[in-house]
Amino acid sequence: DTQTGLFSTSFESPDEGAALAGELISRGADVILPVAGLSPSKTEYGAAETVLASPGVSLIGLDLDWAIAIPEFEPVVVTSVVRAVEQSIAIAARALADGEFSGGVHEGNIASGEVRLSPLRGYSSKVSAELIAELAELAAAPGPICRPYQAAPLEAAPPFSASQPTLRATEKVA
Repeated sequence: DTQTGLFSTSFESPDEGAALAGELISRGADVILPVAGLSPSKTEYGAAETVLASPGVSLIGLDLDWAIAIPEFEPVVVTSVVRAVEQSIAIAARALADGEFSGGVHEGNIASGEVRLSPLRGYSSKVSAELIAELAELAAAPGPICRPYQAAPLEAAPPFSASQPTLRATEKVA
């Protein structure tokens, strides 16, 4: 299969992240979701710095809540797609304890609590009620929303709301 789009050649290049974000912004992008590691030495970080310096441009974080992890980016973080690895581990551990663990591919999703969206914070007034309703509907859907992991959830994730607090592992797995 042929891939099209912009791709970094490394997860270890803030300069490349900045250049790619700059290219997208020059093409009219107003929201960027960088995917390539979040620390000052990573490609995502360079992209986020470029967004921060670009009025009218926002970003969606990945893996963890960027507004909390790196507070200087909070003004431009619409939301973050958070991988709740602790929930995936809890699901696998429960399946193992119940004698139901079979290995293989497992698909985590919003409904299982393995993927979460961080609060919209300063963007809740800028996101339409229709989109917020659609996100809430996705959170209630049983089907896979994204990969990486396919087992029965310990419990369903709570409905999405624009002001929900970020959930912690201790709140999901009792």
